[in-house]
Amino acid sequence: LSSLSPVVLENLLYLVYNKHKNTRDKGVLPLNDIQDAIRLVERGDVEKGMSLLDQLKQKATDPEKFEIAEIYLNWGHASEAMTLFNELLKKYPGDGELLVSIAECCLDEGMDEKAIEYLEQVKEQDDEYLRALILQADLYENLGLTEVAERKLTAAHKKEENHPVLAYALGDFYLRQGKF
Repeated sequence: LSSLSPVVLENLLYLVYNKHKNTRDKGVLPLNDIQDAIRLVERGDVEKGMSLLDQLKQKATDPEKFEIAEIYLNWGHASEAMTLFNELLKKYPGDGELLVSIAECCLDEGMDEKAIEYLEQVKEQDDEYLRALILQADLYENLGLTEVAERKLTAAHKKEENHPVLAYALGDFYLRQGKF
């Protein structure tokens, strides 16, 4: 496929997209539709790609909605992503990955305090707990609350003492604070 011209490739994508139109109308999304939207945007047809994503999110399954929300977030559309993540959070209350993702949206929107609220909801037994602690530490440090940031990093390091990234993050924090 890489040897095909962009015009031929676009026509092939169009044919595949239209072939699955009947399937899409029945509420089942072919796996490649989200990838088609990504390809369209990557090729410079942003409007068409975003339009396709908007269509897909209407009938998407929960995992597809999560994927679309992540794409929105990565492309700088934090408010669109936050809407989808919040919709999913209503279905899956307390889900750590959703809470952290919403917090990241809040950070992109400049809502630091709201981000902290979401991050503090992540339970210690959740797989996303360490990520939440690290994000909190970064947030608190940026807000000038270095003691709180240190507590969050220390808590993360105690939970996973052999994790090299956490050891580095704690060491880097102490270096920036002049505590070495």
